[in-house]
Amino acid sequence: MTSSLLAFDGLLTALDALGLGLRDRMSPPADPTDIQRVADEFSGPVPEAWRALYAAHNGERDDWEEGTLFGLKFMPLSAVERWLDDVRDHLA
Repeated sequence: MTSSLLAFDGLLTALDALGLGLRDRMSPPADPTDIQRVADEFSGPVPEAWRALYAAHNGERDDWEEGTLFGLKFMPLSAVERWLDDVRDHLA
C-alpha cells in the first residue's frame, strides 16, 4: 500500500470514528482495465498513488452534491472520463 493510500485510509478511519460513515460512501475497487483505459486518456503519466486510490475505491457511490473530502467529490472513473471529454471539447 502506498503512503498516499495509507494516508487516505487513515483519514477515512479517523472521520469514521466521528460517526460520519464516509467509508460507506466509497465504491468498490475499479477494474484494472478501466483504470488503465482512463490513465491512457491523460496527456502524461498518472501518479502511482492515483492508480492505487482507484484500485482501492472507484470514487464515491452516491449522488450527493457535496463530496466526502472537505466538500470535494471523489469522482468515479466514469465521471473522470466525462470530465476529460468535456475539457477536450472546450480546448478544441
